Amino acid sequence: YETGLEQLDFASGQVAVMQQNLIDLQPLLVETSDKTEKLMIKIEQDTVVVEKQKEVKSYNTLSTPPSNFKAHII
Repeated sequence: YETGLEQLDFASGQVAVMQQNLIDLQPLLVETSDKTEKLMIKIEQDTVVVEKQKEVKSYNTLSTPPSNFKAHII
């Protein structure tokens, strides 16, 4: 009976320590979450720009005949 109570007391102490660790880490977790969200927004914006550039390059490639085609014409 006493061993069970000692184990419960030990577990309770460990839970209290872990809760305090989580409380201490809360500001860091919030800061990291904010940074991650800002980075995701930047990545989305950059992706839009890159996709537009890719479309322009693809269009330019299609509208410009290959160099060997020009050689056959000459």
